[in-house]
Amino acid sequence: MKRETIYKSIMSVMVVMLFAAIAFVGMAALLPAGVLYAVGTIVGAPQTEQQIKDASSDLDMDEINRKVSMYYPDVTPLDTMLRNTLNKAKIDSFTTEFYATDTKPLYDTIATGCAKDTTKNYCNTIVCTTATTWNIDDTMLFPDVTDTQDGQAFAAIIVNKSNTTLTIQSLNGPTGTGGNTDYGMPAIADGTVARRMGSAKYELDSTTTPYGAIPGTAFNYAQIFMTQVEEGFYQRTAKKEAKWGITQLEQLNLFDMKTTIEGAFLFGARHRFIDSAATTEKKYTCAGVRRYITGESEYGTGGGKCDPSLSDMINICKEVFTGNNGSSKRIWFYGDDLAAGLNNIDFVQKQLAANNTEAVLGVIFRKIVTSFGELLCLRHPLFSQYGYGKYGLILDMNNIEKHIREPLSTNELDLDKLGVRKSNAIILSEASCPVVRNPLTHRWVKPAA
Repeated sequence: MKRETIYKSIMSVMVVMLFAAIAFVGMAALLPAGVLYAVGTIVGAPQTEQQIKDASSDLDMDEINRKVSMYYPDVTPLDTMLRNTLNKAKIDSFTTEFYATDTKPLYDTIATGCAKDTTKNYCNTIVCTTATTWNIDDTMLFPDVTDTQDGQAFAAIIVNKSNTTLTIQSLNGPTGTGGNTDYGMPAIADGTVARRMGSAKYELDSTTTPYGAIPGTAFNYAQIFMTQVEEGFYQRTAKKEAKWGITQLEQLNLFDMKTTIEGAFLFGARHRFIDSAATTEKKYTCAGVRRYITGESEYGTGGGKCDPSLSDMINICKEVFTGNNGSSKRIWFYGDDLAAGLNNIDFVQKQLAANNTEAVLGVIFRKIVTSFGELLCLRHPLFSQYGYGKYGLILDMNNIEKHIREPLSTNELDLDKLGVRKSNAIILSEASCPVVRNPLTHRWVKPAA
């Protein structure tokens, strides 16, 4: 009895499936060819490359980009990383604007200080260097000023502000005199560094000065990069001993395109201009990341010698990782001469030779670990070719972006059919530029003059 019940159940299911299949085929016969039954499925017609491109052009461009990033990743590391990074943005114009700094610095230099006065608990003649660093009610720390009752660093609060002129009130300090029952004001010398701490508000305060991005916007131009390879009809049809055709030419040209894009992204100069040769149309060139970086570190004994020392190395790390809000890991590109000099430092040589590596966005780096942070190092093959064999560039990749006006694409042309000449051509083009945010997190390294 139980077997008979199971048998009937199986037969019922099979009958239902059979009728469903017949109904599906019948509906398919009534529908026109090429109708989609489900996303990504084409019925009644072969799936062409053009249909794929029309349905998912972004995927197609991403695939080209991914393949290009795989060519010579260590020769063009910045280009490789920016093709693999998520820090990319599509732009609708050849001009892209961005905030160069997203956070306020935590310190500022006092341009004009004040004399010691224990009869008052305030000073209204303090002049700072950068007005946008400070707001009313910010507290300040002066680590180098220790003329206080307990001998520790002097602290104050900003009670008024007019442009760069601050009125500050003591939070500690020397003992007050002459009727001043509060702390007095210590002497603050011109050039003293003040550190910004948290604001202090009244109990009933419900608002404060809104946060402002400083110093404003920077911009760059998207540059159109293009390369073209051709193969003539007779060259294409000729018998060859070695496999050599347009595919091999395309690979060589792609290498040249990547290296020149790398050069523009590193050292290019931003400009919008009219080509004086024969046209009235504007051209755009992008600024390389070096153009946005103002912080510099020097090494060596001077005279342009490439002789870095352990002390130089420690100072470089200190300058890179302190005084900014960057990552605890930075990448360091450097030229051949600086690479040789660094290998003469025992501490550096041991770490680089330890095969302690890390992959970042498709590029393999060697680590130098210090108490300030980690440097991911790579001898950049193009630095020497561009004349920067003794120089280095330290980047925080969290603050480097790529803005894209037109993604990398390929276009195949039959120039014979177009009546131009008897050859086939492949054109690769891209319009893009690098973007540098928070420039204090990056650094240019050079030999001492």
